[in-house]
Amino acid sequence: MGQRKRTSTTTTNSTFLRSICAHFCRTQSNVPSTWRARLYSQIFDTHSDDEASFLCALWYYISPMLYVALGAYQCNHCDVLSRYVNPHWPWKAEAILCMCQGLVSWLSDVKTFGQPSWTHVCDRIMAPILTAWFCLRTCAMLFANFQAHQRWQTDVLLVVTVPIALWVFMQSVRARRAKSYALFLLWHGLWHITLPFVAALYVYIMVTLDAKERVMLAQ
Repeated sequence: MGQRKRTSTTTTNSTFLRSICAHFCRTQSNVPSTWRARLYSQIFDTHSDDEASFLCALWYYISPMLYVALGAYQCNHCDVLSRYVNPHWPWKAEAILCMCQGLVSWLSDVKTFGQPSWTHVCDRIMAPILTAWFCLRTCAMLFANFQAHQRWQTDVLLVVTVPIALWVFMQSVRARRAKSYALFLLWHGLWHITLPFVAALYVYIMVTLDAKERVMLAQ
């Protein structure tokens, strides 16, 4: 009886691992193959009179690059973050990871949108890693005396960001399953910008507070 139970558990675990690997290692896109032509037509077809569709498509087209912008912005202020927030956190490595995610996300969700490509595999692996990274940093900031200068405003910002980002992502998943092209562009574009926008806002707040403190000390 015990041997049967162990065999059943092993089989279940093996099946689960195979399904996980199959999900992450698929080169197929998650969206219909016709969506890429539709996206590019809305952006680059100069004869289109549908301004709303153009703006929505353009919004989606550029949204992954906000990760690149965040990474570049954070790289420029790593010294402030190390001095004012935490000297032990790998701020530059985080910034580089964000820039890589932006490039991979653009290649997967725009360049090869709806087409088979290894960029989809990279995106499926990197996106959860980066989300987990931000979750880890958020927990450290809130509960582990991570920040040298704790502020209730930034605590509120950190608390609401991850739930909102995950909610936005679920809306994009629902739109994709419903094969709603316009809603997918809207929600997945929002998913692309939610975390980097809040992360950039946090960096801006820290840089501003550091500058004010240095001015006060200089007086």
